[in-house]
Amino acid sequence: MKRYANKLSLMLAVIYFMVIPLSAFATTGTSYSNYTGSLLSKWKNNGVLDKSYSSLDLNKPVEKIDFIKMLNAILKTSKKADINFSDVPKNSWYGQELAKAAASGFVSAENNTKFNPFAYMTRVEAAEMSAYVFGLELKDDKVLSKITDGKALEQKQLNNLAAVIEKGGLTEVAAGRYAPLGVLKLKDALVMLDKCVGQIALKSGAITANASGNMFISVGAVTLKGISIAGDLIIGEGVGDGVVTLESVKLSGRLIIRGGGPNGVIIKNSQIGGNLTVEKSEGNVYIRVVGNTTIKQAYLKSGCTIEEGYLTSGEGFVNVTAMHGAFDGQNVTLTGDFKSIVAENSNLNIKLSGNAENVDLNKDGLGTFSLLSGTVKTISVGVSKKQLEFLGGKITTLNVLKDAKGNKITIDGTTEINTANIESTTEFTFKKGTVTSLILNDTSQNSYINMMSGSYIGSLVIMADAEIKGYGKITSAYSYANNVKMGVTPSFYSYKYVPGTDDSYLPIVNIGASGVVNDSITLQEGKSVDLYKDLGLSVSPDKSTVGFVSLNGSVATVTDKGVITAIAAGTVKIYITGQYTGFASGIKRIDVNVTPGNITLPGILEISPVTGEAATVKDFEITYTSRDDFSNGTVTFWLPEGFPAFETDLVKIGNGAEVTLNPSQRLNVRTLSFTNLNLSKGQKIVVKLRNKTVPQGGEYIFNVVADADGFGAKLPTSGQDERTVFTSDKLKTLLETTNYILSAYDSQAGAISFTKLSFAGFTGATKWIIAVQDGKFTQPGYDDKVPGTEYTLGSAITIAPNQHLMLAAVDGDSTAGYKVKAFVDITVH
Repeated sequence: MKRYANKLSLMLAVIYFMVIPLSAFATTGTSYSNYTGSLLSKWKNNGVLDKSYSSLDLNKPVEKIDFIKMLNAILKTSKKADINFSDVPKNSWYGQELAKAAASGFVSAENNTKFNPFAYMTRVEAAEMSAYVFGLELKDDKVLSKITDGKALEQKQLNNLAAVIEKGGLTEVAAGRYAPLGVLKLKDALVMLDKCVGQIALKSGAITANASGNMFISVGAVTLKGISIAGDLIIGEGVGDGVVTLESVKLSGRLIIRGGGPNGVIIKNSQIGGNLTVEKSEGNVYIRVVGNTTIKQAYLKSGCTIEEGYLTSGEGFVNVTAMHGAFDGQNVTLTGDFKSIVAENSNLNIKLSGNAENVDLNKDGLGTFSLLSGTVKTISVGVSKKQLEFLGGKITTLNVLKDAKGNKITIDGTTEINTANIESTTEFTFKKGTVTSLILNDTSQNSYINMMSGSYIGSLVIMADAEIKGYGKITSAYSYANNVKMGVTPSFYSYKYVPGTDDSYLPIVNIGASGVVNDSITLQEGKSVDLYKDLGLSVSPDKSTVGFVSLNGSVATVTDKGVITAIAAGTVKIYITGQYTGFASGIKRIDVNVTPGNITLPGILEISPVTGEAATVKDFEITYTSRDDFSNGTVTFWLPEGFPAFETDLVKIGNGAEVTLNPSQRLNVRTLSFTNLNLSKGQKIVVKLRNKTVPQGGEYIFNVVADADGFGAKLPTSGQDERTVFTSDKLKTLLETTNYILSAYDSQAGAISFTKLSFAGFTGATKWIIAVQDGKFTQPGYDDKVPGTEYTLGSAITIAPNQHLMLAAVDGDSTAGYKVKAFVDITVH
């Protein structure tokens, strides 16, 4: 292939039209030859191809470096990455082109490998580069099934190839064959670029014409006004540090930003149908949204500044995900109101001056995080060995997760943290600010807190060995670990009793009320419970000082008088500490499960009996115990197959009399619904199913769905928490004489046979199967599928002395599998 004149290709980028529809030459009736010939002229005029190319070159293969240079000429990138290919001199003209491609991200700059720049480009390699540069994604998976010769490709390669085919960038060489490993010819390269780029803007000014597909902006000082773009909009590297403005634009696809500078990309009153992706190599693009603009999801692959201006009906940026960029250490500055901010294995440094519901710093991240101002509901830290800074703003809950090892956290300025849950080893530099509740969980061993003058912790709970030193203020500290170095004196301090010391007195903390199951209670949002009055809390001796602490105040709080208030759905541990002057502390923990305030508290469903033998006749009692107050409520029972309810069956509701079921309560034989219920917490509904034949073996699940008020303010429970299981049958062991009789062993023939077989004592079996092996058989479960051979009474079984013979009563067949109902392992002597 011909080499490009390096400087000439840049000088030729003089365009006479602002917007050039690249598919305009492919008009109806135009031959493929004429079409590719017209593309040759166009790309030459655009400076993408050297002027010396002619139609004689259209059928010639394209070398890798030639195709890369075409993409660079379209992108107009100037940024260069460091490359270390063993066969590419860095200062050569083709080394410079590869450095640009690496900076743009469509060439991987691997060290000490060969690139073979003058090898022929394959069709799939060209498709991969084009898919990346023009942000193509496969929309219809059916395209994959049309590619019959793509089996040798990796899935990512195949998807990129299919995305280009979907755009019309590659055509078949034969039915279903796209020759992905075949060489790319110049005519095919020009078609690929034409179809993938879409409409291109190469001159500054206003664009007022709609685009029927993609649009590619490759120059700064461009305004898109009042137009519709049916595909994606790419703001390319050619924009440089220029400004691109979208005003009243309806974009159906994605917005991909690779250009734009400190004055950046302005989006006014525009509809963005797809995601936003930012990946400018310099990492300095500024993006501002105003008016009624909403961008549901933004992916950041480079540094940038994201800012929300004056929003009217628009939501601005909703969800932002920082990803791994081509360059380490670039900064992402976020200003506005966000629903979620996620660092997904990111190497970008995030600086937030704004509000967010959730910030998730996922594991394997390399960047830092700073909160400068604003309010964040929850920050979850999953990264390890990183610097986190809270220099202002308010945080409701900070969670440092169990696997997030060795992070360094600085708290300074006007920062306010309501609850900090620390589940791994963490180092704090606490300069100024306030943490209302800081919990060092039992997996946070050897955490370190250095408090400076002006720092404040309201309640410090220490569950693992730790060191706290400095000059800050702590109101209350509760130590439940053996090796805590407390260099700051709290106003109130209780610590764990260590056996063998002189401090041998231990106050007794006890909760004795009914309703506390395994030291666990359930509360609805907004409800309160008094540990003393409602749950029977007692601490002896009476003069002991009692302290209360919640490990997550955003789920439930507890006052110094022992009143627990449920705040939001979740589970929280609350510690009660009894302390007597001069002695160590007695400790009690209670787990509080908080359910949503508009959900009916799950009741308790029980069945009696809980097991039974198939085919026997029994009476069943199903009891629902309310754990909520019902006013005009409804409870619906869902009965499993094999447990029908008839009008002769009985029900007792609360304190009422036991009566037969009426038709309005029995919706069908498996659904019972009791309405207009006024029950107090703890009252019961008892359904009695009489004279029911126990169905065949297995587990039978009974469910209840309860709605405490019947009006919808309290939503019904799901039924998953209100269920009980009846088990029919266990696997029967076949009994000699009752179920089988064996003949005497015939030592000469090496055989034995059954002279009697009976299904007596169990149901469901229709066949007998046998198997022989040296060792003992593993006993299966009821209805498990077991291998074996069908057996006919009296047939000889070949077996050696001391081998094991399995006899199983089963249903089913050899194709579907034999389901065992009864079983025995016999050793033949």
